[in-house]
Parts: sequence; structure tokens; C-alpha cells
Amino acid sequence: MTQLARSEQKSVTLIILTKLGFIDLPIQFDEQYWCKSMLPKLKQFFETIVVTEILTGHMKKRLDSNISENADTVTNIDETTEEKKEDLDDSLSNSSSGK
Repeated sequence: MTQLARSEQKSVTLIILTKLGFIDLPIQFDEQYWCKSMLPKLKQFFETIVVTEILTGHMKKRLDSNISENADTVTNIDETTEEKKEDLDDSLSNSSSGK
């Protein structure tokens, strides 16, 4: 709906593709719905979430913190995976040399 309002299109075709085929649906812009329902919600979201984030950066700081905490977990997983690969290689080497 936002894309229709922004591009000032009156209608578009939505195409949904699945493994079984596709369907195309005509979508009409509903100006009354846009003005009474969507636009006020969009403005509220922008003013309360987007502007606050631009001014404070709280969400970015929280995401950066989570990323650095998760980096340790990923490193541990990588080390464990590498150890398991080495164990498997050793096991395969021993079983093939014993034949």
C-alpha cells in the first residue's frame, strides 16, 4: 500500500509464484484506507521509532552489543566443528589403515 501511495499508482499486479505455479492478483489503491488507517500508523512509527533511533542510536548500540556477544559463541562453535572434523579424519585414517 505504501508503495502505491508513494508512486502514485492506482493499481498494480501482485504476482505470487509457488512450486505449483503462479497467480496474479490485481491490487487497487484504496485512498480512504490509506489516509484513515495506514498513513497515521506510518507517521506514528516514524516519529516514535525511526526518529528516536536516528537521534539516540539505542537500537544500534543494542544490536552491536548482541553481535559482539554472539561472536564468542560462533567462535566456539567453529572450534568445536573443526575438532569434530579432525576426529572424523583421524577415525577414517585409522579404519582405512587397519584394512
